[in-house]
Amino acid sequence: MFGTSVRRLLGVNVAGAAVGGSYLASKDDGHRRSFEFWKGIFPVYAHYRWYQLLNRDLGVMSDEEAEKHYEVLHERYTDHVKDIVYNMRGMYLKNAQIMSCQDDFVPKAYMRWVKDTQDNVPSEFTGDGAKQYLKGKMKEELGLDFDAVFAEWVDEPIGVASIGEVHKAKLRATGEVVAVKILCPDMENRFRSDMKTLKSFCQLAMPQHVSGMDEIEKQFVTEFDYAAECRNLNEVRDAMLSKWGFKIVVPKPHNELCSKHVLVMEYLEGEKLADGIRRQYAKIAALQGKTIDEFEEEMKRKIKAGTFHFQSIEESRGQSNKIQSYLYWRDLLWSTESGGAPNLVRAAYNYSPLALVFGSYEYEWTQTPIDLGDMLELISAVHGD
Repeated sequence: MFGTSVRRLLGVNVAGAAVGGSYLASKDDGHRRSFEFWKGIFPVYAHYRWYQLLNRDLGVMSDEEAEKHYEVLHERYTDHVKDIVYNMRGMYLKNAQIMSCQDDFVPKAYMRWVKDTQDNVPSEFTGDGAKQYLKGKMKEELGLDFDAVFAEWVDEPIGVASIGEVHKAKLRATGEVVAVKILCPDMENRFRSDMKTLKSFCQLAMPQHVSGMDEIEKQFVTEFDYAAECRNLNEVRDAMLSKWGFKIVVPKPHNELCSKHVLVMEYLEGEKLADGIRRQYAKIAALQGKTIDEFEEEMKRKIKAGTFHFQSIEESRGQSNKIQSYLYWRDLLWSTESGGAPNLVRAAYNYSPLALVFGSYEYEWTQTPIDLGDMLELISAVHGD
């Protein structure tokens, strides 16, 4: 009886909100986005809140029983929430990216897709839409012709974030490969309206996070001007390279090609730090006869049990040296990473008369793992300066 009354009350409130929201949504894009968010997320919130009411507020459901219901809700709503985030993008996407770093907080059902928001978000543009948009912004803000500046352009972005995306291109004047960062259309207005909506949701569902949202808002209001980002990049580059230039690289912006919506900078080859670390541990796992997924699960279990030994920088460096030494001697004496003949055998063959007749073999050396201890020490030192 009580549950039926609550659900009816929720239904009346949702219906009333829908009518009012529909009217406001017809007025401007900010209200439309807010209405779309509440229309999609409130039923989800209400369903979770129902079990929270029974468990935490009324005490008629045990923690264990509530947890079972929550797990069902996680699986039921994860795709629905993903659709909301990917369709609305903006600040909703930024929050998903922040959540993707919280493995110990975000349920596994949601973590399956929020991890993808770090670097696998689909472009906001279709076809050559980004190119056409950039053409307009370059003419409007820089007085430049796209085809006079770029000899080549890749429509597929190399990275998509919450407010912009990056494309690879080649400068016509020098032939240099560059990264072109584009601020997506109307992103600042979207951000401001989305923040109001998200803070109102936090006030309802998670009031303890409102202060955190305030800080996020203060941080991101400065990110909607790539001309300012260009100036900051120059300043950071000058400060860092004067001391750390022999160990690090900071991309150089092309000042004359930067404006509020466009940032053109030097293109640097490389991989994400997280991918490099995972590749490192994949080698460690292989030496133990495990896959990287098995190795990670084992580490997580140990961390939860409190039995995991967190290495110091020196211990990590020592482990890297041992692995490098092992791989060198394995490639030299036993077999290469591909399972081929060891390099000592290849050397013997290459110095024999057979090599003159049949040709020599190339040596195969396994790529040595990065020294995580040294890298983390460097990152800490650079960021600390």
